[in-house]
Amino acid sequence: MPAIFPSNRNSDILNQILKYRTISIIGLGKNVGKTTTLNYIIELLRSTRQFALTSIGRDGEKYDEIFNNPKPQIFVPAGTILAIARKSLENMDISPEILATTDIYTPLGKIVIVRALSAGYVELTGPSSSHELEKVFELFRFYDAEIILVDGAINRKSFASPTITNATILATGASLSPNFIDIINETEFAYEILTTPYFKDEAILTLVSQIKKFGIITYEKEVISFSVSTSLDLQSSILQKIPSNSHYIVIKGVFSNILLEKLFLVLSPQKKIIILVPDSTKIFLDREHFNLLKKTSWTLQVLKPIKLICITVNPYSPLGYHFESTLLQQELRRHIKIPIIDVLNGD
Repeated sequence: MPAIFPSNRNSDILNQILKYRTISIIGLGKNVGKTTTLNYIIELLRSTRQFALTSIGRDGEKYDEIFNNPKPQIFVPAGTILAIARKSLENMDISPEILATTDIYTPLGKIVIVRALSAGYVELTGPSSSHELEKVFELFRFYDAEIILVDGAINRKSFASPTITNATILATGASLSPNFIDIINETEFAYEILTTPYFKDEAILTLVSQIKKFGIITYEKEVISFSVSTSLDLQSSILQKIPSNSHYIVIKGVFSNILLEKLFLVLSPQKKIIILVPDSTKIFLDREHFNLLKKTSWTLQVLKPIKLICITVNPYSPLGYHFESTLLQQELRRHIKIPIIDVLNGD
């Protein structure tokens, strides 16, 4: 059984978690403590709510695939509802009650819905698409799950989208870099992207709904929607049709470095323009382009915000180096205004 985490901040974090029905846990990289964070949340919930658990892809293995180091395993109490690949049942020490079998396939067999009749360690192999995940959610709700936890895969921040889960928790840590400042910068950048301000003007939102993939709204409230298959499919002929009196640029897809550069070719950076994207998981700007955008008169906003509950930190790297946890948290708190905790040490 995993360690019982200290009570520091527990009640505040639990109160935040209980506000949401579906919560994703995402990591900035491997070995940043995502599984430890998941165990922490499970420990908080075990005596308060009936919860369900699944994963994007595979998690809960005993050894890291890259470093071959022992990994923290996922421990669930009796009563936990799980969505799991059938062959993964062989790698668990719980007593499972199979509630339902789905038509969702994975390399380890079909996804089944089970209830843990005893406490124990589990290996999760869940669905790989948002469509499949929604099917799993429906079954979880059918079996009376009050809160659903989704263990996200590395570099799959799309599952933190507010169209999929109601809130998210971000894990960061020393394994990102042996350079302390790089860890701070990368985490702060991820936080800034994930918490991009959201757009609230209902009158403009009505106009935005008329645009399918990419379009603009002028200062005179004229809507121009361009016929493209994706937001990335903007040829020069289309770019030249973007009028100089554009006030809102609506991107219903990925907002990338290349797309930003294309827009700079036809619109003045000194002009007040608002760029609207569905949510922050669609923002694929690197730090250089993001900072360049901030130096212009343009602003970036989302149509649906992500609720970021907290950030967890792991001060240890599997490569053998570590940082002082207190210092790591203090530096992150200089620019991040949500709870930052070391869930293993209870700080």
